[in-house]
Amino acid sequence: MEKRIRRVISKISLVRLQANEFMRKELDQEGFSDLETAHGEILEVLLPSPDPVTMKVFVKRTGRAKSTVSGMIDTMEARGYVERKEIPDDKRLVGVVPTEKAKYLGSRFGGMSDKLLAAVYRDFSPEEQVQIVSLLERVIDNLLEANREEL
Repeated sequence: MEKRIRRVISKISLVRLQANEFMRKELDQEGFSDLETAHGEILEVLLPSPDPVTMKVFVKRTGRAKSTVSGMIDTMEARGYVERKEIPDDKRLVGVVPTEKAKYLGSRFGGMSDKLLAAVYRDFSPEEQVQIVSLLERVIDNLLEANREEL
C-alpha cells in the first residue's frame, strides 16, 4: 500500500488538530479563553434542549466516556457555563442546564462554526463536501465494526 494512503489516521488527526487550533483562536477573539474547544460538544448537546440534560444523554450524543463527560461538565460548571439541576420527574437523576454565559456563547458559536466550515470546505464543490462526509462516515462505521469484532 502506498505510504501516503497508509497515513489516513494521521491525516484525520491533523484535521482535528488544525480545526481545534482554528476554534481556539475564535474563542479567544470572542472573549471565551477559559473554554476548551472540546467543550463545544457539550454545548451542542445542551443548548438546543429545553430540559436538563443527563450524563447518559451526553455520553450517547458525544461518544465520549462517562468519566470524560463528567470532567468536562465539572470544568464548565466551575467556569460558570453550566449548572447541575435535579430532574423534576426523577429526584435521583441530576441534569445539566446552561447558564446565561453559555447561552451568550451559544449565540456566538454558530458564527464561529460557520467560519470553521468555510475554511474546511474552501474550494470544495457541494458534491465533494457530501462525498468527504460520506467517506468519513464509512471509515467510522468500518472502525466501529472492527472494534465490535475484537470483543
